[in-house]
Amino acid sequence: MATLTVYDASKGGRLYYQHAVYATAHNFGTASSFVQTEASVGQRPPGSTYGIWRSAALFDTSSVPSGSAVTLAQLSLYGVTDNSTDDFDIVIRNGQPARPSDPVVQGDYDCTFYAGDGGSINSSACVVGSYNTITMNATGRGWINCGGTTKLMLISQEDIDSSAPTANEYFVFEGPTHGGGNDPKLYLEYTSPSAVPAHPALSLPLVPTRPFGKQL
Repeated sequence: MATLTVYDASKGGRLYYQHAVYATAHNFGTASSFVQTEASVGQRPPGSTYGIWRSAALFDTSSVPSGSAVTLAQLSLYGVTDNSTDDFDIVIRNGQPARPSDPVVQGDYDCTFYAGDGGSINSSACVVGSYNTITMNATGRGWINCGGTTKLMLISQEDIDSSAPTANEYFVFEGPTHGGGNDPKLYLEYTSPSAVPAHPALSLPLVPTRPFGKQL
């Protein structure tokens, strides 16, 4: 078994959009902003507008040989601020190979690009000033791009369910350019594909033959 710890040092970040109408904030295809100092996830009720945060995390997993079996995958995010009056699940979703883009663009905000549940953590279990780890399930482990770049999206379950917030439900994590030295990180345990031994040519034993004709 081999292991790898890799950090999102320069590519991911949070996408944000706000609007007075929740359905518009939820369904809009392009974020109003993308910043790499945060990896925030969740929703905010209207003061005057609803706000939604979705975050991308990109990791260089090219050193993992293609065809490897990933037996453990853990995504860790360093907590900065808990803004959750109402707790919610933070869910890892997948849009590969196309989304999120590399590099991330504001159009990666579009929630229709992402599907599935690769693992989750409830905001009540997240702490400020420490890493918070999501152990990815079998589905999520299948999203690890061995030999390439693994691209993940973090979205609130309430956001996935199109459930308008009535109180703050968002958590701020360090992004790759936060400067705190605690970039989003991905830890993997994997088994490289075994070399398939060449099968030796089959040889059949010689069978003595009898001459044709009458046997004496």
